[in-house]
Amino acid sequence: FESEEFEVLQQRGHLKPGMKCWRQRGPSIFQVNLRREYTVGGVFSIAAFGHAWEMFLSIFCACCIIFVFSHAKARKELGKDMKGHPGNAIFLVFLVVATIIMYI
Repeated sequence: FESEEFEVLQQRGHLKPGMKCWRQRGPSIFQVNLRREYTVGGVFSIAAFGHAWEMFLSIFCACCIIFVFSHAKARKELGKDMKGHPGNAIFLVFLVVATIIMYI
């Protein structure tokens, strides 16, 4: 097969892994054994671990925010602690909004 013909047949699914075919490149003709390989080197890299860790921390922070604002006892204690401190309450709301924006 010529290069273009080989690629077309491979894309259409006529050449499958495990098959053998003859391929021509320029004046040279050679036999090709088709096989499929999976590489997992990128999955276990340091960059992939960093992305997974970042996603874990984001989900953990979101769960903590949901926990604080969904349980009545936690809201009651938070309200009692923030009573008389409007600056802290505004700062808490700012942190929650900033966390949600950074999560998105």
